[in-house]
Amino acid sequence: MFWMMAFFAMITGGPWQDRVPVEDLGVGDRAAQVQVEQPVATTPPTTTTPPVAAPSGRHTLTMPSVGFNSRDIYKGGQETIDSGAVTAVTGWAGTSSCLPPSTCTVWLAAHRTTHGSTFGPVEHLSVGDIVTIRHDNERWDYRITHKDYCNTTACIYGDLALQTSWPGTRLFAYGERV
Repeated sequence: MFWMMAFFAMITGGPWQDRVPVEDLGVGDRAAQVQVEQPVATTPPTTTTPPVAAPSGRHTLTMPSVGFNSRDIYKGGQETIDSGAVTAVTGWAGTSSCLPPSTCTVWLAAHRTTHGSTFGPVEHLSVGDIVTIRHDNERWDYRITHKDYCNTTACIYGDLALQTSWPGTRLFAYGERV
């Protein structure tokens, strides 16, 4: 067996011990093994589809009490949320958000600890804090009324629902228009 290892080292230009992975040649009871060099697998960079701007134009969200500066709001679903965008959610279990000046619930979602941690500050919002949405020269202010943990579409109600991830559920911060 030693002569096979020496021969392999000679024809491959290097010691057999440094080669991986092992491939079995299936020779006899004690199968001879040859180390084969494999290219190192590299993971291509993750590419996500860029979020689509809200069809009604550019809306922005600001939460000054927690240091959340103006961020654009995009309409979409999980893929848009996973891109790190503040997302006006559409099509989750038949429920969709709207954006001002419409009068249905403004339902915005983003991740808290992953995918850019866009909504990390939401857990630090307090009752009475002001959240602002702007569009062109218009402004809509919402006062945070309460926070809750919920995992169903029953959580989508009121004037404003800010949703973010939480272990085993979702954290919602609710606001009423002022």
